[in-house]
Amino acid sequence: SVCPIGGFKNRRHNSTADVLCEMWEAIGGTAAADHRKARNSRGVDVVGNTCMLPSGNQVDLILYGAGRHGGDIAIDVSFVCVEASNSKFETAIAKREADKNTKYLEECKSLGLEFYPFVLGAHGGFGKSARGLFKVLVDFAKKLEARDWRHSWTAMSYEACWLQKLSTVIARESAIGALCRVPVFTRNMVLGECAGVNCWAVGR
Repeated sequence: SVCPIGGFKNRRHNSTADVLCEMWEAIGGTAAADHRKARNSRGVDVVGNTCMLPSGNQVDLILYGAGRHGGDIAIDVSFVCVEASNSKFETAIAKREADKNTKYLEECKSLGLEFYPFVLGAHGGFGKSARGLFKVLVDFAKKLEARDWRHSWTAMSYEACWLQKLSTVIARESAIGALCRVPVFTRNMVLGECAGVNCWAVGR
């Protein structure tokens, strides 16, 4: 079956959003993601989308209570293919962050939301804002560690675990995307039995 590039990009994007939600939930928070829209009992119509802003813009996820003074954090996930942009990594990432801030930042501020563009390189690497978000969450883990010695996370283990999970998810989705681009070969073609014969034409 054909795996469209758009499908791969959506999978990678949504899987990354899932990791960020799970990262916050692992230390007792709650989160909502745009791709997990609540639907009616038939699973057809959307009955609620907390990630939609009044303007109609949609952030990718919201971490409830993760912001300063107990406020919420809105996040938009994005990947940049630096090679295709003909720019240095820092320049390409900063431009995408600026684009996301232009679209979302002021509206989020007006709603009392902190906004973070979570921009990553398509082949790895964090943008400045993405590193900032990770620091916010690691700091929360550190507070939990100090507050309750029985808590299973330390700030160090928390950061290492979720960086690894995020890297694993991105690598997995990238591998799936690469496999989807591989041409389909019949068993006969692989075994070299199609010399001078059109295996497709003969139904093999």
